[in-house]
Amino acid sequence: MKFIYSVITLIGMVCAGTVSAQTISFPAKEIKERHDQALRLLNDSSWIVLKAPSPVGEAKSRYQSNSDLLWLTGTDKPNVAFMLFPKGKWESRPVVSSILFSDGELHGDEPFDTILPASQFQKMYSRLEKNFRVLYTRLPEPEFIHDWLNNKGQFLHLAMIRAKREKNENLSIEPVGRITTPLREIKSPFETELICEAINLTGTGIINAMQRCTPGRYEYELQAAFENAVKSRGAITTAFPSIVGSGPNGLILHHEENGRQMKDGDLVVMDVGAWYNGYSADITRTFPVNGRFSDIQRKLYNLVLTAHKKAIETVKPGTSMAQLQRVVQSTLDSAGFDSRYLPHGISHPVGIDVHDVIHESTLMAGMIITIEPGIYIPVDDTTLPAEYRGIGIRIEDDVLVTIDGAVVLSGQIPVTTDEIEKVMNMNSKRGEDQRKEALH
Repeated sequence: MKFIYSVITLIGMVCAGTVSAQTISFPAKEIKERHDQALRLLNDSSWIVLKAPSPVGEAKSRYQSNSDLLWLTGTDKPNVAFMLFPKGKWESRPVVSSILFSDGELHGDEPFDTILPASQFQKMYSRLEKNFRVLYTRLPEPEFIHDWLNNKGQFLHLAMIRAKREKNENLSIEPVGRITTPLREIKSPFETELICEAINLTGTGIINAMQRCTPGRYEYELQAAFENAVKSRGAITTAFPSIVGSGPNGLILHHEENGRQMKDGDLVVMDVGAWYNGYSADITRTFPVNGRFSDIQRKLYNLVLTAHKKAIETVKPGTSMAQLQRVVQSTLDSAGFDSRYLPHGISHPVGIDVHDVIHESTLMAGMIITIEPGIYIPVDDTTLPAEYRGIGIRIEDDVLVTIDGAVVLSGQIPVTTDEIEKVMNMNSKRGEDQRKEALH
């Protein structure tokens, strides 16, 4: 088994640098190959139909399409739809097997057999549906709505299915993930490259935040330092709301308020990721607000780092997610920290979605997963000495499963206590200048 803790050889070449990209762009060849893969999983009486969700209300954040539609079309714009089916089903154009419905600008080299105006979707659906017994799709979200006029809840997707089956009782409506998930969970070289770019941007943003971290500043200042760095260098947006939890906020797994003023002696847990050209990174680093780990902080951090390394050493095809969890928990158990101190899973896939799809929990070569052990000691835990209480630590990297082991794609981001302290104190005037700024 091979365990590589830095990005080298082929992956090193992929992850060496970033380029500017503020819009999503997938090569036509990549999209066409995805169509061919999906068609091989369809039988003669089944098809895929996907429609972009409608923007809801006043836009307060960037519109995002569903990830299966993005994977199959390379677009995340609203008012787009897509059909994929075996050839011969459209009588007047029997060679066609893929149709994009869009009013957007075209770029010439398109991977679709034909492109029609978005207004033609419903007409074409009605024309072709009689040819199929199985529809693979992704129905609207949110799936649950409250009918306040009648004071009852309704699952929208179930209502849609019932209405359709009243007209066609022989139609089977299935989740499109049954086709796309086995394909999406194994990343192509192109996808790996994009995830590497997202990781590189994320690392730059984390270092930017580390070097601006000082007592007296607020969590949102680190969030701003991170997000400015990644977006100004080509990230479309963040992969998820940035988590910056200092002191006791580091115990909150999905802390998103980021409003606490950081204090001397605090640790800060920074769980962040760039979204670059449609693909996510998910990295967590924990570092001392004052630039130096205390003895207790260093001891606990190195315990988590040991568990982190052991989990990565276990990654290979055939390993299960449950095995990775056991390796981490065993390491923590040996130091007296049972599962109460690790209240989350330590791995998930990464891709278009930050928590990407997975067909089964057994690892396969080509998957990209996180390894993210942690330790969280409640402030009121009287079973441990007072100096341990209120400490939260998480370390998370993105890892490519290879034929014989793993490659840590984020290995260039400082992770040891010495590396973190070196980065945070590279500028000898950092502490003095930033403390003066904080006082003003």
